[in-house]
Amino acid sequence: MRPPGSRTPATPSRQPGRSPRTRRRRDVSGIRSTPVSSGAPPLPAELAGLTRDLQAFVDDFGKQLDAQVAGDDASVAAYQANVQADLTKIASYDIDAIGKKIDAFYKPLIDHFNSEIGAATA
Repeated sequence: MRPPGSRTPATPSRQPGRSPRTRRRRDVSGIRSTPVSSGAPPLPAELAGLTRDLQAFVDDFGKQLDAQVAGDDASVAAYQANVQADLTKIASYDIDAIGKKIDAFYKPLIDHFNSEIGAATA
C-alpha cells in the first residue's frame, strides 16, 4: 500500500482548475517561431480570385453539358459564351507568379523544418 499523498509516476500532477490540455495549449502558444494567424496562411490574393473563376467555369460548363444532353441548342449557345468568358478570365492569371508567391511563403518554413529534423537525427 502507498502512503497517503503519494502518486504513481503515470499520474500527472494536476493544478486546480487546469486540465493537461490547457497547460499544453499555454506551453505551445509560447513558441516564438510559430506564426500567429487567425485564418489560413497568407496565400496570394490572386489565388482566391482564380479559385472563384474556376468554380464559375465548372458551374457554367456543367450547365452547358446539361443543356446539350437536353437538346436545348439555344441554352447551349448562351452557356458556351459564359464558358468562353470564364476561360478568358482564367487565362489572364499568371499561374507561375502565384506559385512563386506560395513557394516564397512556404520555403523558409520547410527549410527550417528540414534543418530541425536534420539536427534531431544527427
